[in-house]
Amino acid sequence: MALPASGQLKVSDLRTEMDLSSVSNFSFSRAAAEVYVLLNSQSPSLPTANPFNNFNLTQWYSYCHKCASPCGPSEYFTRGYAVIDLGTTSGRVSYSGYAPDTWALYLGYPYNSSGTLVGTSIASGGVGSFSSIYDYTYSTERNLYFVAVHAFKLARIQVSCPEVNLYWSFGMGANSGTFVIYVNGSQVVSDTHGSSGNITVAFGDSIAVDVSSTADLGFTYADATTSIVEDSTQVCSDNQSGFPTAYSNCSHVAGFDDLEVYGQAAQV
Repeated sequence: MALPASGQLKVSDLRTEMDLSSVSNFSFSRAAAEVYVLLNSQSPSLPTANPFNNFNLTQWYSYCHKCASPCGPSEYFTRGYAVIDLGTTSGRVSYSGYAPDTWALYLGYPYNSSGTLVGTSIASGGVGSFSSIYDYTYSTERNLYFVAVHAFKLARIQVSCPEVNLYWSFGMGANSGTFVIYVNGSQVVSDTHGSSGNITVAFGDSIAVDVSSTADLGFTYADATTSIVEDSTQVCSDNQSGFPTAYSNCSHVAGFDDLEVYGQAAQV
């Protein structure tokens, strides 16, 4: 929850925003100088660098200590810490970036009420470029904190959204047929009757399925239990689970259906 954009602002408001209930003699200027904890570079507003101005309470309007930016292709820069929202779908995350000093990644806010860094890092390193993967399991915490401290230089990080394995199978009974899957416009599967496999997808991916057959009735399964893409005469309401909404255009045009991967995408 961010501080208000206008109106009355008290020292106690900022201390609450920064979860520093155990700090005595708390002051705006020491908070701006990051004496207690680092500031969140993803906040929609930050105090000015001039410590004398930070005695003016308006410098702290709209500051948000735990506001997060979305995972994905964007690269984020920080001199303190950056917060990235991984969402509620568990899966494999890739991350990369550069740090001018030591850095660490934490799942969840890493400071206690005294401003001590007590979190257990899931990854850490020193000066230079870094790139790795992290198997993210969502429970109640979804924010990834990238802590990289340097007085004069910015660190940067890019974090992909969690990816999941999607199981598919294709069968036409006694009939022959061909089956093609596209992810974000790129072909990832081309197979025939009786085939199955897995593809890796991420939140927000677009999947297209192209089914060609000599018969009218065929089924394409996109997870182990539920028919969610069907090149047949069945209606969209036959789709049960796996996706909160299976079709982007809920129509059965022979040979080509589009759908979106949502947050609960068939994790297997």
